[in-house]
Amino acid sequence: MDVLELNGITFHFPSRFEYLGKNTNANQHFFKIKKTNQMFTVSVRNKNLFEYYSDSLSTTELIKKYYNWESNYWSNNSDEKIKAEIKQLENNHNDDILLWKLRIIDKNENDNKWSIFLIGIIENKLVSMSLKDTKELTIDSEKIKFLKEIYENVSTKL
Repeated sequence: MDVLELNGITFHFPSRFEYLGKNTNANQHFFKIKKTNQMFTVSVRNKNLFEYYSDSLSTTELIKKYYNWESNYWSNNSDEKIKAEIKQLENNHNDDILLWKLRIIDKNENDNKWSIFLIGIIENKLVSMSLKDTKELTIDSEKIKFLKEIYENVSTKL
């Protein structure tokens, strides 16, 4: 098991990973699971930094606003080259996480695979993780299980 700390949140990954880099604008960290070459991302941001944040929002409301913000970005992307399909999968754990999937449809590529996203709030931080289809892992329930395992084994600094 590999361990990594991002913005005060410690992630316990179920297998060895390789850190690939960071998208500074979105505060996304990119990883590859060494055993399967599975690509995944993790983002940890202070929830009060989002334009739609309000102290009056419940965890469930904030997660839904983040989902709407993300899905609107992909649905209304002004770049004609990018088309996306989005589906909400489930809310559970008393609505403290939300699972959804995204497929970027690129006319120039055959790589129109789905990514599964998990959104949650941990210690006043909005956590978003995603996992993309590979030959080894194409079944949604397996990807969801993987993301939930990471999310449920997170720890924080005291």
